[in-house]
Amino acid sequence: MPVFQEDGTRFEPEAVTLYHGFHIDDEKVGSVAIASDFSELRAKMKQFREISALVLLVSILVMALVSHRLVRLITEPILQLAAVAGKVSADKNYALRGISQGDDEVGALVSSFNQMLEQIPLRRRMLPQRGNSEEPDWGSPSQRASWR
Repeated sequence: MPVFQEDGTRFEPEAVTLYHGFHIDDEKVGSVAIASDFSELRAKMKQFREISALVLLVSILVMALVSHRLVRLITEPILQLAAVAGKVSADKNYALRGISQGDDEVGALVSSFNQMLEQIPLRRRMLPQRGNSEEPDWGSPSQRASWR
């Protein structure tokens, strides 16, 4: 039984107690004390923390799986294009082509690379037609600057 206190609320680490007195004609005839411990609240808070941690872990796992898949979708075509570029460079085989897998930015890169490969044999055929010059005519310095 709580000890008599003045009207008010008392907070403790493990409970809260509300004290209230009853008066008739300004004479105190009784009082009530309502005490509640925090055990149920603490149990609910623990349960919410566990659920939140579980949701967080599942979210991180799903995000990792989705991002891994997205990274593969982006890097795989670029790595394939890099392999084609390496083979073209090593073997001087300008007939090789990259395979475009979509109409996105990577697909545009592959298409541009393939167009560049198509131009190389044409340019090489033009070289002997320019005379005995070993160096190709790359144009004036202002034309070369516009290529960059």
